[in-house]
Amino acid sequence: MARVGVVVSALSVLIRLCGVPGLLRLCAWRAPRPPAEEARVVTCVDRVLGRHPGSGRSPCLKRSLVLYRYLGARATDLEFCLGIRYAGAPDPGHGIRRLDGHAWLLRNGVPYLERNQRGVERFRVIYRYPTRDRSLA
Repeated sequence: MARVGVVVSALSVLIRLCGVPGLLRLCAWRAPRPPAEEARVVTCVDRVLGRHPGSGRSPCLKRSLVLYRYLGARATDLEFCLGIRYAGAPDPGHGIRRLDGHAWLLRNGVPYLERNQRGVERFRVIYRYPTRDRSLA
């Protein structure tokens, strides 16, 4: 739990320094082997994020990055995804629509450990790591 807390605390700075692609490579470097009890890791990550003061902003990004690391970033069937969608109606008088973003994991092409499986379908994938679909490369 302490290691997860350290990673969560460092994420805000690391995202700015490395960007998401660099941070994903860093997560995969010397990543632990996939655990025998994934549910225990997920519970630990969710508890740390729930108590961490800096996790209010972009919790899905931090959750996905930490889970990617601790569930075995080198696993051949685990992917990290970023997606966007339009949020609501355009601003009155401007005609500009706001975008929402979301981060999640895929395992064997299916959203994995996602709280709202159906909600992910509304996002268009703009980044996948490691990419297995050549149309996204």
